[in-house]
Amino acid sequence: MPYIGTPPASELANLDINGQKLIIDADADTSITADTDDQIDIEIAGADDFQFTANTFTAQSGSTIAAQAITATTVSPSGQLINSAGTAGAPSITFTGNLDKGFYDAGTNLLGLAHAGAETFRWDMNNAAAYINETANANLTQGLTINQAGSDVEIITLKSSDIAHSNTNTETDTYAAFRKSNNASGGLNISAYSEGNTAFQFQGWTNTQPLTTPGTAVDQVAILNYSLIYESSDYAFDANALIWGLRRTSAGGTARTIMLVDEDGDLHLDGSSNATAFDEEDDALLCRSLDLMRSPNKTIKSVFDKWTSDHKSSLEDAGIISKIAPEDKEELGDPMINITQLQRLHNGAIWQQRAMFETMKQVAEEMLPGFGTRLNERLSEQKLPALPVPA
Repeated sequence: MPYIGTPPASELANLDINGQKLIIDADADTSITADTDDQIDIEIAGADDFQFTANTFTAQSGSTIAAQAITATTVSPSGQLINSAGTAGAPSITFTGNLDKGFYDAGTNLLGLAHAGAETFRWDMNNAAAYINETANANLTQGLTINQAGSDVEIITLKSSDIAHSNTNTETDTYAAFRKSNNASGGLNISAYSEGNTAFQFQGWTNTQPLTTPGTAVDQVAILNYSLIYESSDYAFDANALIWGLRRTSAGGTARTIMLVDEDGDLHLDGSSNATAFDEEDDALLCRSLDLMRSPNKTIKSVFDKWTSDHKSSLEDAGIISKIAPEDKEELGDPMINITQLQRLHNGAIWQQRAMFETMKQVAEEMLPGFGTRLNERLSEQKLPALPVPA
């Protein structure tokens, strides 16, 4: 039998106190009792404070175990470490000096992270869903919900230590950021930042070949949808409502729209810049040169094709196709057609043909008086507009 001081009498070596209290202080209000099989109770200052059983140490109601009592740097329980559920104001797992910050049981399969009495993060472990500054989303089962509250800055930011651009709209190691398009009305603004030539790149991959017959209801590899919200339902846009736009920003920060698509698919381009006229060119021959250059083996040639010149050089000089030097072809690829410039060329070609026809009509009128009047009569029969007749 262990002892301190003078060895006890031998008759105490196997003393059985049979459930009686072992008084261990002077005023007899602190004791150890084993009056229940395999259970030890500790009474301090007249109160039942602690209890031992074969596998459990329990602090009774009204008693606590002070944190300072555990001085080990690492706690390695062999079973579960069980805490109370806690609340947002009093998390069950918290930290010294900041007891309102920590984790708590927010409900069935819900883990909450709280600070200053408010839940700031919730993890729905049953559905693999996470909520930041939010606790629920009826339209989400698995995924992430972020409530930005009244903040008007970036809500998602993507960074990389490889990036060091000079744009001052964000931090220099940010390569993409999501924010509200309008601080008051919402919408999404996605900004991309690059030190190189490419800021945005969209890629779509399909497991089957796309459809080849255009139609208003077919699926495509990449789809951009738009709808008008009206009383919680999709609603038709007004005629010619402007839907999609392409805008450029100058060095001074002034934004200018250069392309628009309206609700019925009409394309509108900024016509105030690069307004090229082709009055010095034979526009019809230049148009023909494009076909001869693009499909020389599939174009049905005639004697009039001899009138065309060096197709590629003429088209490059007119800005119809991009000029790519042979040594740059591997890097830049094949030339591309400037569709807007080609449209200007077509406009010029139409006017030149009309001017040529008017000239022929004048010559015919000089040779055959009344030719213009007779021509207009025939045009009227064909439901075509009449031609101006000189007074």
